[in-house]
Amino acid sequence: MLIIIWYTNQESLSLEISAVQSIPINEHAFPANISRKISPYLVTPWFTLALAVMMVIIYILDLSTPLGVPVWLLYFIPLILSFWSRPYFAIPTVCVVTLLFLVAGFVFSPPGIQTSSAALFNRVLFSVVFIGVSIILWRARHHQFRIKNPAKTLQ
Repeated sequence: MLIIIWYTNQESLSLEISAVQSIPINEHAFPANISRKISPYLVTPWFTLALAVMMVIIYILDLSTPLGVPVWLLYFIPLILSFWSRPYFAIPTVCVVTLLFLVAGFVFSPPGIQTSSAALFNRVLFSVVFIGVSIILWRARHHQFRIKNPAKTLQ
């Protein structure tokens, strides 16, 4: 990368062209490396149980709050954490259970200040975004599995 520097001297205006060396990227900052550092601590069966308990707590919060309160945004936390869970199918399981909880939360939550059509629109939009994030995480997990186990590729 070249940088052109203009500066004035007492006698004249001069132009200096200097090559700047590219800054090396710290390889510890990549998500795959972070995943390798985090995953040994999160692959216990207790972690999977904690994810399930967290989802039930969020569901209870969703049922206790009126429609229009975006408690359902908290479902992103178990989804992101399920990436580091030991079971390979944790991400789609969290996605499906969350979608079921969203429908049940819409039906059984007390009415709120929002109209039910606005609450329905918010939940449908969240479902679409949630499915998209789940697919991205699932593909990343599949890629991570293929790198660790090249002989066992899942289709």
